[in-house]
Amino acid sequence: MVLLFGLMVPLVQADNGTADLADVLRVKLSVTEQSLEWKPLDWPRLQKFYSPRNYRPVWIDEQEPNRRAELWRDTLRQAGVEGLDPEDYHLSAIERHWVGTSKANLALLELLLTDAFIRYSVDVRAGRLSPEEVDPDWHIEPAAVDSLPLAWLTLAAEDFANAVSTLPPPQVGYRRLRAALARYRQLQEDGGWPILPPGPDLRSGDRHRQVGVLRIRLMAEDDLLTRSIDDIYRFDVQMSEAVKRFQVRHGLEADGVVGSATRAAMNVPVSSRIEQIRTNMGRWRWLPRKMGDRYIMVNTANYRLEAIENEQPVLSLRVITGEKEKATPVLAANLTVVQFNPYWVVPTQIAAEELLPAQQRDPGYFAAKGYHVFDKWGEDATELNPKSINWSDYNKDNFPYKIRQDPGPLNALGRMKFIFQNDFAIYLHDTPHRRLFNEKSRAFSHGCVRVENPTELALYLLNGDEQWTRETVDEAIASGETVDARLPAPEPIYLVYLTAWVGDIDQVNFREDVYEKDQRMTKEKH
Repeated sequence: MVLLFGLMVPLVQADNGTADLADVLRVKLSVTEQSLEWKPLDWPRLQKFYSPRNYRPVWIDEQEPNRRAELWRDTLRQAGVEGLDPEDYHLSAIERHWVGTSKANLALLELLLTDAFIRYSVDVRAGRLSPEEVDPDWHIEPAAVDSLPLAWLTLAAEDFANAVSTLPPPQVGYRRLRAALARYRQLQEDGGWPILPPGPDLRSGDRHRQVGVLRIRLMAEDDLLTRSIDDIYRFDVQMSEAVKRFQVRHGLEADGVVGSATRAAMNVPVSSRIEQIRTNMGRWRWLPRKMGDRYIMVNTANYRLEAIENEQPVLSLRVITGEKEKATPVLAANLTVVQFNPYWVVPTQIAAEELLPAQQRDPGYFAAKGYHVFDKWGEDATELNPKSINWSDYNKDNFPYKIRQDPGPLNALGRMKFIFQNDFAIYLHDTPHRRLFNEKSRAFSHGCVRVENPTELALYLLNGDEQWTRETVDEAIASGETVDARLPAPEPIYLVYLTAWVGDIDQVNFREDVYEKDQRMTKEKH
């Protein structure tokens, strides 16, 4: 046994053939090979891997690949299942050198397998890309993965195949996308789905030659299951319901009519949907492997908040998220307080760019909307009379004041604010402007998340505190006083951005890439 990275790892005594191979490995790792097949290897990391074990091979016994090598080759052949490319892990070179018996060949095969093993272990667990490479708005710190300890831990397991199977993310969201990837790749192999050419809107009762193509398109993703029909060109009730299912899965208005938006979504090729699934599998690799038995998740691409318990949603609410130019960041925190009747301390940029022009047009604007003006930020700030200020002297570049809005029906935060510590002044809150919740695309805020039914969320979060019932929550709101209700226990919250996911009934959902993040991930990944 040898102590390596804090682990007791067995060092198997090799026979003469394996010992000879160890000598070859020692020599090979002491210099940098220049041949094309040796060159891609990570020589410094391989040296660190082999030197503690006296260069004993891992994958070769008695001058041929051992059972563990066979299992590992099978894993590499199936790397596509995890959304990875087998050729990123030397699969072709491994296959070429699998049967050679010369020491040079065996040494190369050994090192190819190890290099692939280390690379794959990290990539499948934490992603080929780091968030900072492709998404400046991602602020959930991925778990650190030290490649060599991870490799040794996996190799030291009694059941190697099982240890390898635990490397990918364990979350149900990832596992469902992995199954969807296999399904969509099969669809691609079968020819994908037909394209709907330009044409009129199609709706229930219509008879049109494109309805036959539409029928095939709806069957491809199992939105339409009925295959026995009297007239393939008739848009019947079953097709209307199938179109609605398709529209729901794609975040479109579920009216059962194939208009321009629905037609465009149907004409996205299966290859693009496959890439979208792979991209979102990558995002799951950046999320914590253990998110908790109970937590709040806001998917800003779907404009929806869900309370999750034991991997199942128990509450679902529509939300409004940041505009494209003011994207809601991806972050993780702990919800701690529900605040009733909050004040709104207006960020300087919003005050200067939006409130100041309104005050300049109407000198009574601040007073009418419940805004108070302070000479500076800080506890010792002095309130000023808005009428005493010549607002025409100021613009977005020299605005010096702090603006605060009183609680009440006009307050931009509405009647409730949900507080969690973060570096971006982001929180969940109510809103007096409720009509926007009826829009399908709801990227309208400055970055914070507006909640459709904040009372339901408050009751869910405060459940367990006998002080807070629906009646006492209503009383707190009606009082007009600012009241902080501390949660019985901190509630984990994740603001994420997922443009593809699978629901409880195995329906794959896709959303518009409103923040244009998918394309950058795809470009960098390749």
